[in-house]
Amino acid sequence: MGWQMEPSELRILRCLPFFMAMRAGIRAHVAASQYSQATTEQAKTLHAEQARFHLAASVEYLSHVQPKAIAVGGFSGSGKSTIAANLAPLISNAPGALRVRSDEIRRQLMEWDEFSPMPQSAYTPQQSEQVYTKMLEVAKTALAHGHSVILDAVFDRPHDQKLFKEQLSSTGANFQGFWLQVEKEKMQERIAARTRDASDATIDVLHMQLQKQPNTHTDWTIINADGSIEQNTNAVLNSIK
Repeated sequence: MGWQMEPSELRILRCLPFFMAMRAGIRAHVAASQYSQATTEQAKTLHAEQARFHLAASVEYLSHVQPKAIAVGGFSGSGKSTIAANLAPLISNAPGALRVRSDEIRRQLMEWDEFSPMPQSAYTPQQSEQVYTKMLEVAKTALAHGHSVILDAVFDRPHDQKLFKEQLSSTGANFQGFWLQVEKEKMQERIAARTRDASDATIDVLHMQLQKQPNTHTDWTIINADGSIEQNTNAVLNSIK
C-alpha cells in the first residue's frame, strides 16, 4: 500500500537529516570534481555553482529546526487533504512534514486497499476513536524524533480539537490548528469530482456532517477555503507561524 505509519519504524526519521546531508555532500564532491575536470569557463562556472549549492544544502539539513505540528480540519469536500498534501513539502526543512491522513490510517487499520469502498464497520465511533489514537501516536513519534507533521482529518468536534492541541503541544512542538470554512455547494462540487481517493465520503455523508455540526465552534484559525487550490494553500501557509 505504500503508507508507512508504524510508530516504531518512524524512529528512523531521526537519521533523515544526516542521510540527506550525506547525499548532498556527495553531490558537492562530484560537482567539485567535475569543476576540476572542466575545460571551459562556462562549465567551470556551472559546476562551481552546483558544488556551492549542495554544500550549503548539506549544512542546512543538519541545522536544528523546532518541529511543527499542523492540523487541518474541515468537513468532507473542504479541500483539507489537497491543502495538507501541498503544504507538507513546505513545512520545516526538506523534505518537509510527514502527512498523517485519517482516511489512510483508517484503511491501514482495516487492512483495506487504497481506493475501494470500505464497509460501514470502518466508520463506527469505536473505529474512529482508534483512527484518532493512531494519528496521535504516529504524530508524537515523528515529533519526538525531530520531524514536523501535518494532520488531515475532519476534526469537527471541539473535544478532538482540544485533545490534539494539548497532546501535540505537550511534545514541545509548535502546534497550530486550522479549520477550513467552505460553502456547502463548493464542498458538494469537490466531492462529486473525486476519483480514486482514499476517502469514502459522499454528498450524503457531507449532509450528515453539516446536520450534526451546523455551527462550527473552534479556537483554531478559521480559513476561508472557497478559492482555488493555490489560493487556499497560500492562505494556510501565510498563517503558519
